[in-house]
Amino acid sequence: MTAPAQPHVCPWWMGYVLLNPAAFLHEVHGLLRPGGRLLIVEPRGHVKPAAFAATLEQAHEVGFSVVETDGLRAVLESNHGSG
Repeated sequence: MTAPAQPHVCPWWMGYVLLNPAAFLHEVHGLLRPGGRLLIVEPRGHVKPAAFAATLEQAHEVGFSVVETDGLRAVLESNHGSG
């Protein structure tokens, strides 16, 4: 059995409780193949837009690019070799 070409990871309403979000993002990026996607969704009222923007910046720093974002939801794509 072969793995899917582009696996996806979907942490739902959990990023805001991580002690080290950068380490989590780095770990997920290492698990995904190039083109694999990470969907991050955070609950309104628990996460402020500025904090979510900081998470997206951390994701960019480890090698993700933002494919789509809407409020407290973002689809990120793994770009191995560029992060």
